[in-house]
Amino acid sequence: MPAEPTTPTSAPQRDASGTFHLRQGAPGPSPVLVPAPTEVLTLQDAAVLLQVDTGALRRLAEAGELPGRQIGGHWRFSRWAVLDWLAQGGATHRAPTRLRRAS
Repeated sequence: MPAEPTTPTSAPQRDASGTFHLRQGAPGPSPVLVPAPTEVLTLQDAAVLLQVDTGALRRLAEAGELPGRQIGGHWRFSRWAVLDWLAQGGATHRAPTRLRRAS
């Protein structure tokens, strides 16, 4: 079995599943580096984050209750805006914004 790198500044290593592990000088398990969450969410991503049905989320977005934008016919949400909306009890009452592609 190959020896583990012993310097605390060694680069993160990616395993076969795509998970990054940071090798440190001390023996033992390595902490796992989790990729930063995506800041822009699709409708499906936002539904997973909020643990709700995509249809319910789409209705909230179309009614302007959930902060989001429709870009080229696809809903996009800011992760932080969605979490802020949730923390405030869903108290966002703005009209949905639709961005159109430039011709």
